[in-house]
Amino acid sequence: MTSQNTTTLSTPLLLRRFTNQEIWSKVQSGGTGTQWNLDKFPCHNQAVERCVKLVTEASQKIVGTNSRDGFIRTTLLSRFSMPSFSSKSYSNTKISKYQKKLKASKGLYLITN
Repeated sequence: MTSQNTTTLSTPLLLRRFTNQEIWSKVQSGGTGTQWNLDKFPCHNQAVERCVKLVTEASQKIVGTNSRDGFIRTTLLSRFSMPSFSSKSYSNTKISKYQKKLKASKGLYLITN
């Protein structure tokens, strides 16, 4: 639980560059995301949803800020170290070669069947 007295509030990152008057006028006029120039920021795509899922999972499983950060970083490093294949048929033929290479170099498997 957090105490409302000790918690500091900050403006959302997307809105920090706007003044209160600019925000109020855009809201009143019904401005769209393109008028606000918000299309540069990924808000609702698969990558953001994956990150939200990962952070939620970490907050449910891990206690402590440093431990949670380590869990998230380790998970992301593990994902980035996995090979990416252009098609399913390509992955089936190359996966066993990749597993053998991993076993020889690191002594462990990152890929499980």
